[in-house]
Amino acid sequence: MACHWDCGIGPSLINDMDILRLCRSILWNENDARVLLETTRLLSTFLSCSIDTSHQTVIEHDNLTEFLTPISMAPSVFHQYTLIICNTLYSELLLKSLELMTRIVVYTNAITHSISKRRERLTKPQSENGEEDEYRFMDKSDTLMLVQWGAERLEEESRGVGIGMGFHRGIAKNVMHLLWALMAYECGNNRKIDTIR
Repeated sequence: MACHWDCGIGPSLINDMDILRLCRSILWNENDARVLLETTRLLSTFLSCSIDTSHQTVIEHDNLTEFLTPISMAPSVFHQYTLIICNTLYSELLLKSLELMTRIVVYTNAITHSISKRRERLTKPQSENGEEDEYRFMDKSDTLMLVQWGAERLEEESRGVGIGMGFHRGIAKNVMHLLWALMAYECGNNRKIDTIR
């Protein structure tokens, strides 16, 4: 239903925080790849429609930001998708998860480094861990895991093995897109990523 964005269905769903809470619950508790795939398609639509293609800018949505922000005593959305990407054998779920994660990296980077956020950080005292901890949407260990996984899959592809024993080339392309986004936006521990590069 969220795919029918122009009909007004998508915006009404993204404005309902309960929908995003349901998506979060599914990511934490669901093991069925088909359910995870449909959830991923919905989230991907939300994120893709947060990008103003005419001006190549990201439009922040409060519900999306709240959904992507880690909460205490629970795994983050970024962590859950890191596990899905590194472990799923369902090619379509892997493809959609890679596309979604690239959009998450672009979205979170854009809102973290927006002018309003910079001004907000200037007016607030820094925490003991520094201002970056307050605005981090992804954990360094998850970023490193994705980079290592992606590098191994691309190495397989270069040997002609194919990612995951025969997955189509669209996955290899999206692996490269995700790795590029992680490195371009300097997500996670740069020193460790540089050693893999």
